[in-house]
Amino acid sequence: MSERVGTSGRRGDRPGRSHLRGRPVAVIAATLIAAVAILGATACGGDSGAKGTTTTSKKGTSTIADTGEGDTPAALMTAVCEGAPKITDAGEVDTPLVNEASGLVASWSNTGDGADGVWWIHNDSGSAPAIFAINGRGQLLATVALEGAEARDWEDIAVGPPAVAGGPSQLYVGDIGNNKAMLGDATARGSVRIYRLDEPVVPTEPPAAGSVAPVVTAEVTTFSLRYPDKPYDAEAMVVDPVRGDIWIITKDWERAGKSLLFRMPKAAEIAEGTSIDMLPAGEVPLEPGTLVTSADVTRDGSLVALRSYGAVDLYRRPSGKKLSAAFGTTPCGGPVPNEVQGESVAFAPDGGSYLTVSEGDKPMLHRTSP
Repeated sequence: MSERVGTSGRRGDRPGRSHLRGRPVAVIAATLIAAVAILGATACGGDSGAKGTTTTSKKGTSTIADTGEGDTPAALMTAVCEGAPKITDAGEVDTPLVNEASGLVASWSNTGDGADGVWWIHNDSGSAPAIFAINGRGQLLATVALEGAEARDWEDIAVGPPAVAGGPSQLYVGDIGNNKAMLGDATARGSVRIYRLDEPVVPTEPPAAGSVAPVVTAEVTTFSLRYPDKPYDAEAMVVDPVRGDIWIITKDWERAGKSLLFRMPKAAEIAEGTSIDMLPAGEVPLEPGTLVTSADVTRDGSLVALRSYGAVDLYRRPSGKKLSAAFGTTPCGGPVPNEVQGESVAFAPDGGSYLTVSEGDKPMLHRTSP
């Protein structure tokens, strides 16, 4: 049986086509429960087969057990700028429920300040409107079905400060993809949808042998953000942990050597059903041909990561400045492993390492650390 969590919102106006439009959350949850139960018959608990030992850097290859514990954002930035970060296989995402990974973020509510804990991951489109809690080794901890949401074109997930002091941290799922804009289609949607929910508290350990990970449902607040001039395609979204603004970074299909930035202040305060214009907030200079597929920011707000298919660029944020000020600095580019369709990057809770993952069945989580 599924549980229900969260009181952050209710079903809102959700225009547009969806593969799962109109399906009640009870049906979605039941489908997920059945899928999890079937999977549990073949794989439950125990070791996910995480390797976490093969380390590559300028210093050569060594075999170590490295989780990045004790590292800092400054140490990570230094290692990347010096061209000597370590890249390890952290473990496979060990559930067929995730086969088109498009967004990844470290939890605030289900972890401490170390290098690991709970991570939220989701698919792109065409599957149930759900997010999945995994650990840093890729083991499934819980499935959360989002009541009132539609899986149209989910591209990124972010976590941000609570709406009120002492309240729960907020999760944001960005339904921000817009392939028609990429094609120059006049019918491309001029607004994107964001689903916000109180971050659920989930188990931090995988289920015991013979058990399956729980399935819960969560209510969402749905709001729309409009571009001020024309439709854009985007796959990268972050929420500033310092100021609480939501940021969307466009995908440079025009090969103009830049992504555009759009901002909406006070994301945790936007009401259910709101449709509001975003604020243009500058641009990110890029090497021509670079397509940004994901973004994240450290919990202290000091580093911003932009993921593309071939690299992860880290930007230092000047103290006391808006997040966009980071993109006026010179980034340091970190390598990424061979990820065929890499569309996710997420900093560890302590900001001292980051994970990347590709689409596909049982994709490998890769950790980059000093």
